[in-house]
Order: sequence, then structure tokens, then C-alpha cells
Amino acid sequence: MKLLNHTLSNEYDIALYGHTHVARVDKVNDLLMMNPGSIKSPRSKMVPSYLILNITKDSIDYVFKEAKTNITIENL
Repeated sequence: MKLLNHTLSNEYDIALYGHTHVARVDKVNDLLMMNPGSIKSPRSKMVPSYLILNITKDSIDYVFKEAKTNITIENL
């Protein structure tokens, strides 16, 4: 909650966090809150994963990938 409050009060576009080992993305107003998951030890029923971000002046694009196969994860 501290991260959410801090990022919203400072008008950031994106906040990355980890430690939970659970891949997820949430949109709060115009803020993207993202956790890449875990390459080795996910704490959910999801496969091991990682996140690729492409940040430009005009957009933030992202894709989650399976760690072992590099296959795109369509739905979290």
C-alpha cells in the first residue's frame, strides 16, 4: 500500500516491485503496478516467468514470458 500511495502522489507512470514471486500487473488510474514473478521459484500456480518492458517517450509496452520456453504468457 505504501508503494501505491507513494507512486500515485508523485504521478509516476509505472511501479515495479518483487519479493512476492507472483507475476501480476494492475492498473490503478493511469499507474501500472507490475511484478515480474520469479524465474526460478514462483509462489503461485503459474510457471516461472519474467517481464520484458519497452518504455518510450510515448508508451509503455510489456510482455510476460515463460522462463524455460520464452513463450509469451497471454493471461495472468
